[in-house]
Amino acid sequence: GAVATVSRTLIEALLVAAVCVLLVLRHFRAWLVIALTLPLSVLGTFLGMSLLRAAGWVDVQTNIMSLAGIVISIGVLVDSSIVMTENVMHRLRERFGDEPVRGDVRDTVADACRTVGRPVFCSILVMLVSFAPVFALGGIDGRMYQPLAWTKSLALASAAILAITLVPALCTVLVRGRIRDESDSAVVRSVIGVYRPILTSLLDRPAPLIVLLAMTLVLAAIPLGSPFVFRTVLFGALVLVAWTMTSRWSRIGGVLALVVLALFAEQTMRPIGTELRLPLDEGMVMDMPITIPRASIAQSGDDLKARNMVLCRFPEVLMVTGKAGRADTPFDPAPLDMIETMIEFRSRDFWPKRCLLKADAERMATRFLKELSGARLIDAVPHDQQHEIVDAALFRFEAVQRETAWQLTQAFQAQLQHDVSRFVVEQAGRGLHGSGRLVRALTPSDVAVVSQSLLAAAIRELAQSPNEEAFAGLWPRILEELERQQLMRNADAARNSSASALAEFFGSMGEVLGLEQSSPETLVLSAVKQEYRRRWLAHVAELNRELHRRAVPTWLRLVGDECFARRSILDADLASMQEQVRGVRSTPPKPHDESAHHG
Repeated sequence: GAVATVSRTLIEALLVAAVCVLLVLRHFRAWLVIALTLPLSVLGTFLGMSLLRAAGWVDVQTNIMSLAGIVISIGVLVDSSIVMTENVMHRLRERFGDEPVRGDVRDTVADACRTVGRPVFCSILVMLVSFAPVFALGGIDGRMYQPLAWTKSLALASAAILAITLVPALCTVLVRGRIRDESDSAVVRSVIGVYRPILTSLLDRPAPLIVLLAMTLVLAAIPLGSPFVFRTVLFGALVLVAWTMTSRWSRIGGVLALVVLALFAEQTMRPIGTELRLPLDEGMVMDMPITIPRASIAQSGDDLKARNMVLCRFPEVLMVTGKAGRADTPFDPAPLDMIETMIEFRSRDFWPKRCLLKADAERMATRFLKELSGARLIDAVPHDQQHEIVDAALFRFEAVQRETAWQLTQAFQAQLQHDVSRFVVEQAGRGLHGSGRLVRALTPSDVAVVSQSLLAAAIRELAQSPNEEAFAGLWPRILEELERQQLMRNADAARNSSASALAEFFGSMGEVLGLEQSSPETLVLSAVKQEYRRRWLAHVAELNRELHRRAVPTWLRLVGDECFARRSILDADLASMQEQVRGVRSTPPKPHDESAHHG
């Protein structure tokens, strides 16, 4: 989720900062100064959000947009600390040379921080001012993007405050020992060795740099999609080149190069697309069809059930929830003929590979039809009709592979429910026995008795999607059944999970830091999630192999069916067999009850 994204980005930023500082400065304590400011800036952002909400000024909620403001600020948050720390190390290097840093260095650190503190603070202030137009947005744009602006502004403000308060104090204490010169680093020497000759050459002859800058501005103006902006930037670039070039031929060459580049780029480059909403993959889509006008409640309900049944038979779909109509309000009226269906998908790792590329399908179909006509079984198929046959067969092939995957997945889920019930009891018994709450370890017969007592609906929900809500109803029932079997030493202790003073202390600290508590319930649920993922990945791998095995025979059979329905069959035996197939398919199925359906 969004919180996991922020946590992962924080860790990545810490690692990147560590690599950069260690490669360039090769000083672990200096890295520690930089590393401490990053999480503190994020915590300061959340503190600012809480203070604004408590004061009643701005209610900045924790959502995807507000967390995105923190994520995009992470690179800027460490910049100020890096600048301050590097300047402190530079001053200490000038004072102590190759000797270790010792003694009172507060004056040196204060002077170094004072030198770059004001520019760093002003640069952050400029970035804060740049977000002022976002706060002026109104309507849906303001509601969407103002949380991002608030969190980014709070993060930058926290970084600025920490840069001029915490960083100098930490540098005074932590930046000790021998400080190496920057040129001692092979990375720095390599960069300087490449950059210094180029810079010296460009300072003497700045024409290439000016032309390159003008070309960059022209190329950057085209994706904006505004002819006025493009022409204005092009005119300014031409004036810049003509004014700064020292010779006539350099002016002519620079102007011609810009004009040719502008004409070529205008014909080949396209404007950048714009979109108000962020493209989010939330694992769920909303379908809003409209049925027949003035439909009755029964008709809308039947339509809704039929649609849900069709959608549920996709192996990628986890759950379908639909409703017809809505309360008749003046704000958002919706009659009964308006249907809203929420379709929740499984994880993409659990999607079977059941599709056939059209290029491969056409290649196999062309070769198959050519062999049929070469064997004098059918007439030669025209090229246009081949495309018609391929399109019709692809539609049926997708349906056959989809139904095959769904049927095999249903059989897997039935077995998974049974295995999950036993696995939950085994993990619970192992955890409770390890903590001394069981009289003895659970035997296979104990596991079977306890698992059979669990509610089928709760097990089905847990096997469908293991989460806290599905597991909450199972844990008390497992404890009750273990107590009824006289296997628990103290059932109340297991329910309340009373811990030692040290465990309570670490639990409280983890709660303050937002860490997940390691209770028997969470350990069992974590093990269930891991087992659930392992079993599903194994099933999908086996399912893909089965679908791959069936793909070519199924495709050729469907191509043959579509071909025989459109072309004359020359072979008598083949024609007789096709007549029998049509007769079987035209026979209506026998009556059956609801138990025949598994979906």
